[in-house]
Amino acid sequence: MSTPKLRPVHVKKNKATRRDMADPSAMLMGKLRLICKVLEEVDGVPNFLHIGSGEYKLSYDEKALKALETKVTDLKGLIEHLQGQPEILRAEYMDIVRYANKPCIPGSSIKGTVRARLELSFTAEKGVVYSCFHSADRLSYKNQPGWFHFKLWMPATQEQRNNNKVCNATAPYNKVKVCATCNLLGAPGLASRVFFGNLEHVKGHLVQLELDRGEKIIAFAPGSVFQGDITFLGLRDEELGLLLVGLGANENGIFVPILMGKSKYRCRKVIKSEPPDWTGKTVRFGVLKIEVQELNIIDFGFSTKLIREELRQHIADYVIKAKEKFPGLKIGISEAEKATVLLNKEVDI
Repeated sequence: MSTPKLRPVHVKKNKATRRDMADPSAMLMGKLRLICKVLEEVDGVPNFLHIGSGEYKLSYDEKALKALETKVTDLKGLIEHLQGQPEILRAEYMDIVRYANKPCIPGSSIKGTVRARLELSFTAEKGVVYSCFHSADRLSYKNQPGWFHFKLWMPATQEQRNNNKVCNATAPYNKVKVCATCNLLGAPGLASRVFFGNLEHVKGHLVQLELDRGEKIIAFAPGSVFQGDITFLGLRDEELGLLLVGLGANENGIFVPILMGKSKYRCRKVIKSEPPDWTGKTVRFGVLKIEVQELNIIDFGFSTKLIREELRQHIADYVIKAKEKFPGLKIGISEAEKATVLLNKEVDI
C-alpha cells in the first residue's frame, strides 16, 4: 500500500496580535448571534445530528433491582450482584451533550469545526500557506480510516506544512510567531480572541436510534434548531472575515452547509428507532447550516446592530477582505455538499 505523496510547504507566521487591545489595527469587538439548523434531509435521505457527551442512558430491570433489596446490605454486595447479573443494569444509548440539563451543541464543538474548516480552507500559493494543521486530520491511506476525509479536503490534505509542526507560543525558542488561524483562535501559550458559547436546542426533539454495527445513540431529529452567541475581541476586519468563513460564509454573505459531529462521512442504517418513524431507513448525520442572525459591533461604548439584508452585505464585505488579505484562502467550501457527491460515487471509506 503506497503512501500518498505530500508537498512540503512553508507556513507563513507573523508576530501574534496582543490580547490587551493595545494594537490600534485590531480593535474590532462584538458579538455574533447564531442560529443553526440540522437540515431535514440530504438528497432525500433523513439527516440527524449527534455530538456525544460520553455518557450513556441506562436501562434496568426494575423487578430484579427490587429483589436485590433483601439480598444486598452494602455497595460492595450490590456491585458483586450486578457483575454476576449484567442484564439487570445496562448502559445502552450514548447521550448528547447537555449543559444545565439542557441539550446543546457545545461551544467547543463549534470552535473545533471552525478551526478545522479554516485550516483546510487554506492551500499553499507559491509554496506558502497561511495556516498550520493544528486540529485538522490529514494523512491517510486508501480504504483506511480517514481516507474519505483525505479525499474530501484535497489539495489541502496533500500538504506537509512545516514538517507537521503546529504553532506553539510556549517553547523558549519561539518568539510568539503564529499562523493566521492560531493568531485568531489561539494556540498553546496564546489565548483565543474568539469565544464560543453553547448553541442551545430551541426547536425539535430527541430520537433514540439503534444503528448498524450494534451502535445505540440519542440524536437530534431532522430540522432541529439551535441558537447561541460567539463573542470576539481585538480583531481586524479580515479576521472577522476568517471567522465567518469558518462558519460557512461565502463572498455573497450566504452560508453554505457544513459538517459536524458523528458519522458525518457515511450513511447509516437504522435498525430500530423511538419514535419508530425511521426504523429500517438509511440516514445521514451532521449536515448543518449556520446563519448569523445579528452582528453587534461595539466601538468604544457605541454599539451597532446589523440585521437582515444590511447584515448580509456586511458579512460579504468581511469575507472579501479575508480573501484579499490571505492568498490561498478558499471561500464558500461546503464539505457537506462535497461529501454527498463522493458518497454518491461510492468512494471507499
